[in-house]
Amino acid sequence: FNSSLETQSLAEKERWDGHTLFGCPSEVWTCSFAASSSTGSSPASSDGSNLVLSGGDDCTLKLWDVRSLPSPVAKVGSSEFEAGVTAVSYHPKLENLFAVGSYDEVIRLYDIRMLGGEPVCRVNVGGGVWRIRWHPTKNGRMLVGAMHGGCRIVNFKALMNLRVDITGFDTDRDSLSAEIESEFTDHNSMAYGADWLVRDGGSPEYAASCSFYDRRVCMWMSTATNLNTIK
Repeated sequence: FNSSLETQSLAEKERWDGHTLFGCPSEVWTCSFAASSSTGSSPASSDGSNLVLSGGDDCTLKLWDVRSLPSPVAKVGSSEFEAGVTAVSYHPKLENLFAVGSYDEVIRLYDIRMLGGEPVCRVNVGGGVWRIRWHPTKNGRMLVGAMHGGCRIVNFKALMNLRVDITGFDTDRDSLSAEIESEFTDHNSMAYGADWLVRDGGSPEYAASCSFYDRRVCMWMSTATNLNTIK
């Protein structure tokens, strides 16, 4: 694609009221294609382009097939979430695994093949979850923008050594747990954005984050022992 030679147009293909609250449309805080970026595949679609996950202010996570709108394929509601669903991040390598964040401060991991059941794992990160970023090369490492709680780095050790193959995510749920590896709390406002900055070779490893009211961007070394020191 050469932008100087070609003009690309955007066209809306689908539109639907995904979430409602008290009979009126509610905010849809997050959405994601249900497909791993490395394979482009999902359980029910060869190219991963037909399944969409969404979360809204109605305390609900929904899975949609754009070929059968406007009814969701599956949903998880207020029996699981205590507040609005604010972040969805499909794992970039493990085909069936995705993470969900909420204002209720809990990150949940789900296997899309068992979406109607219990999450595979839950971890409280101490702040409303606004951004989730899986590490680009380390399967079990996650960066979280946790609003008033600052930023967190979360490790899911059981995911670290899983191979990337057609079996996808098959870890026994009883063996999967999470730990908060470190916290970055130098923001004087809500930490809304966060992402990895990984160089070729993987070391040193940095993260960048931004906050709202103080209009601040920070870059910090994610492997440092004292994350409150801005690099």
